[in-house]
Parts: sequence; C-alpha cells; structure tokens
Amino acid sequence: MDLYLTFPLSLAYEPILANIILESKVPISFISIKIHSEGGEGIVSVPDDKVDIITKMLKEKGLQVLSKRHVVIDNNLCIECGLCVSLCYVNALTIDPETLAFVYVEDRCVYCKLCVDACPRDAIKTSM
Repeated sequence: MDLYLTFPLSLAYEPILANIILESKVPISFISIKIHSEGGEGIVSVPDDKVDIITKMLKEKGLQVLSKRHVVIDNNLCIECGLCVSLCYVNALTIDPETLAFVYVEDRCVYCKLCVDACPRDAIKTSM
C-alpha cells in the first residue's frame, strides 16, 4: 500500500525512513520524495500487512501520514495535447493507441505532479 507523507523542514535531512526500515525489518520502497522550503512530501510503498505498524512508527517520528493523493483532470479544460503524457514516467497518463483517447489510471499515479506543472490549460489539479 502506498502511504503519502508530509514532514517539516527540520526532519527533511534526518534518516527517519532508513531507521524505521532497520528497526522494523520491513522493506519500504521509496516512490517519490521531494524537499522544498517548507518541508517535504513523499510517497512510500509498504507491504499491506505492515501498514499499521509502519504508519504508527512514522507518526511517532513526526511525519504526517495521509491517504494517497492523486491528480484530478478537468475534461472540460483538457485539450489532450499530450504534454502530461510525455512526462508521466509511470504511465498513469497515456493515450490509447486504438482510439487516441486520453487515459488516466489513478492507481499508477505516484503524485510527482509533473503533469500539473506541464499542463498549458491548468486542466490538471491536485486532489488535496
């Protein structure tokens, strides 16, 4: 299961996730981690049967754990130019080769937000 994390800048350079992996012996995959002037955000993937224990450990270390975020596409604004598709490295945004229709697969989205920044029509927004 993917967990969306936010954290203050004071924790951005602490080896919190590495320490949790060592303490719990649970493999955690880093999907996306970004640090900015206010702090950071990221998505990590945790085995489904270990979500509760890892969530508890993350919160104890000062991280906020939220449900997974995703992007929302306004089909009235979207002109299917393909800029977002060209940047989507996880293929959450694609063009169907048969119908040439724009396709968004929410489960693949890792919330990197490259598509949000790329959209010339501001048709892609964040869910939270």
